Amino acid sequence: MPQRLFLMQAVVLITTAILHAVGLFLYLQWYFWWYDIMLHVLGGLWVALALHWLAARQARVLRIVPTLLVVIVVGSAWEVFEFLIGTPREANYGFDTSLDILMDVFGGIAGYLSATFLARAPHK
Repeated sequence: MPQRLFLMQAVVLITTAILHAVGLFLYLQWYFWWYDIMLHVLGGLWVALALHWLAARQARVLRIVPTLLVVIVVGSAWEVFEFLIGTPREANYGFDTSLDILMDVFGGIAGYLSATFLARAPHK
């Protein structure tokens, strides 16, 4: 299972990085309201999958609460990073930040469910 989790999280990470880079280059986050939401869902998905991959390498199983706590910490750290580098903020910064972290959590739930499903799937 660790190999399959590694592949899944690597694909999600590469996809997210490419979409983020293209979004920055073409200002897609500012043209399409949903673009940033999509990136945060993918980011939360990646964090959860990467966390479960690391746990699987040590033959450990993670529960949903610790998974989501890590997703929230990483998502919050990303928001602080954006603030520190001076990313342009909307007038509704508090709402936008809350929505971003909520989308991280949705991605984290999807990552947790995916990892759980993979753990129960028959290995080839």
